Amino acid sequence: MRDVMRAGIFLLLAGMAVACGGAGAKNLPNDDTARREILLQVAWGPEQPDVLERYIAVREQIAPRFRKFETGLTQYALREAATRPVLGKALLGATLLRKDLETALKENELTFSDYERLTILVYGRWLRAVRGETPPEQRIARVLQELEVSIARHLENNPPEKRQERERLADRLASVRHQLRFIAPFALMKPDETLAAIDPATKQWLEEHRERIEELEFGVFDTMPPPRKRPVPAPPENA
Repeated sequence: MRDVMRAGIFLLLAGMAVACGGAGAKNLPNDDTARREILLQVAWGPEQPDVLERYIAVREQIAPRFRKFETGLTQYALREAATRPVLGKALLGATLLRKDLETALKENELTFSDYERLTILVYGRWLRAVRGETPPEQRIARVLQELEVSIARHLENNPPEKRQERERLADRLASVRHQLRFIAPFALMKPDETLAAIDPATKQWLEEHRERIEELEFGVFDTMPPPRKRPVPAPPENA
């Protein structure tokens, strides 16, 4: 049941890129992982003030929905590092949040790729760096690293006898590594170097609107890795 809910949320969030796509997304790949890799490279500015304003307007429109389902959505963002299960409320929250986001992006003439890029810049980088605090992703990365070592050793030294169990562990290991791969840029972030790399005019605009931006922060949900393509389950061994 837990895997079904996870898959459902994956599909909902991945679907945003297609449903909210537009002219601004034409030169970016549809593959979630490949697109995020590119956006991580370019999300340093410069950004036009009107684009930043429209982005913040989008956040204001979806914030009430996020706050209502914040616990479940945050738990989903921590799905590999957390000990608590992902509940059905997270799936409902993701469904409604996606609808709100689609509407808000359309009304503000932004694409989902715009939203991803600006979230990396504004919340993943600028806000975390300007605070000068240890980013929460650092602790998450440590937990994921411990899980990675544990699962890898289990598969190497004491692999389950059943093929499906081995495949399940291998898939979990791939998922943990995927999470680590995309959390690392934020976990390893050096505030001074990050701020120095962000476009100066963009930084100035963000500082002028800092109070408004901080009110719309979604925590670790803002740096959640993109959905990972999951392998097709193998048929039962006795099939």
